[in-house]
Amino acid sequence: MAAITDLTTLAAADVVDADWLPIHDLSAGTDKKIARSSVVGLTGTFTPAILFGGASTGITYTTQAGYYSRINNRVWFSVQIVLSNKGSATGAASITNLPFALSAGAVAYFGIWSGTTTSILGLMGFHTSTTAAFSLYHLTAASTGWTTTTDAVFANNTSIYMSGHYITS
Repeated sequence: MAAITDLTTLAAADVVDADWLPIHDLSAGTDKKIARSSVVGLTGTFTPAILFGGASTGITYTTQAGYYSRINNRVWFSVQIVLSNKGSATGAASITNLPFALSAGAVAYFGIWSGTTTSILGLMGFHTSTTAAFSLYHLTAASTGWTTTTDAVFANNTSIYMSGHYITS
């Protein structure tokens, strides 16, 4: 096994522990820093939330769990949300608080759910902005296409399980 020698010390301000890895460039005889996510990837947890019409008035949860892995600019995630009260907010449903902002463009995520007021055949998340959120759409037996999911589809015990991936900037 080769020994690592001749390392010099970088100032604390030069290296952010969560974002960078210091390396020594032997050929140049200098220290450098490289993005940690480009070498080893990042993993972690986050707390997803539901909004209706952009609001969260009165929404409470039994479970809010999110997990992610990021390598370079690709983020894989899974979300589990179980409501205990859907609250009084109204409008289009979205899931927010993803661990990283999304790059511009549209990406879809698929999931399952239970405890809804409508019999759902499919659930999809979709985004077209750079916010760390995506809008929900669903498909029913009577649907001719994907329909915007609103608060009316949710009940006080709705469970959502979703996974997918996206590109971050």
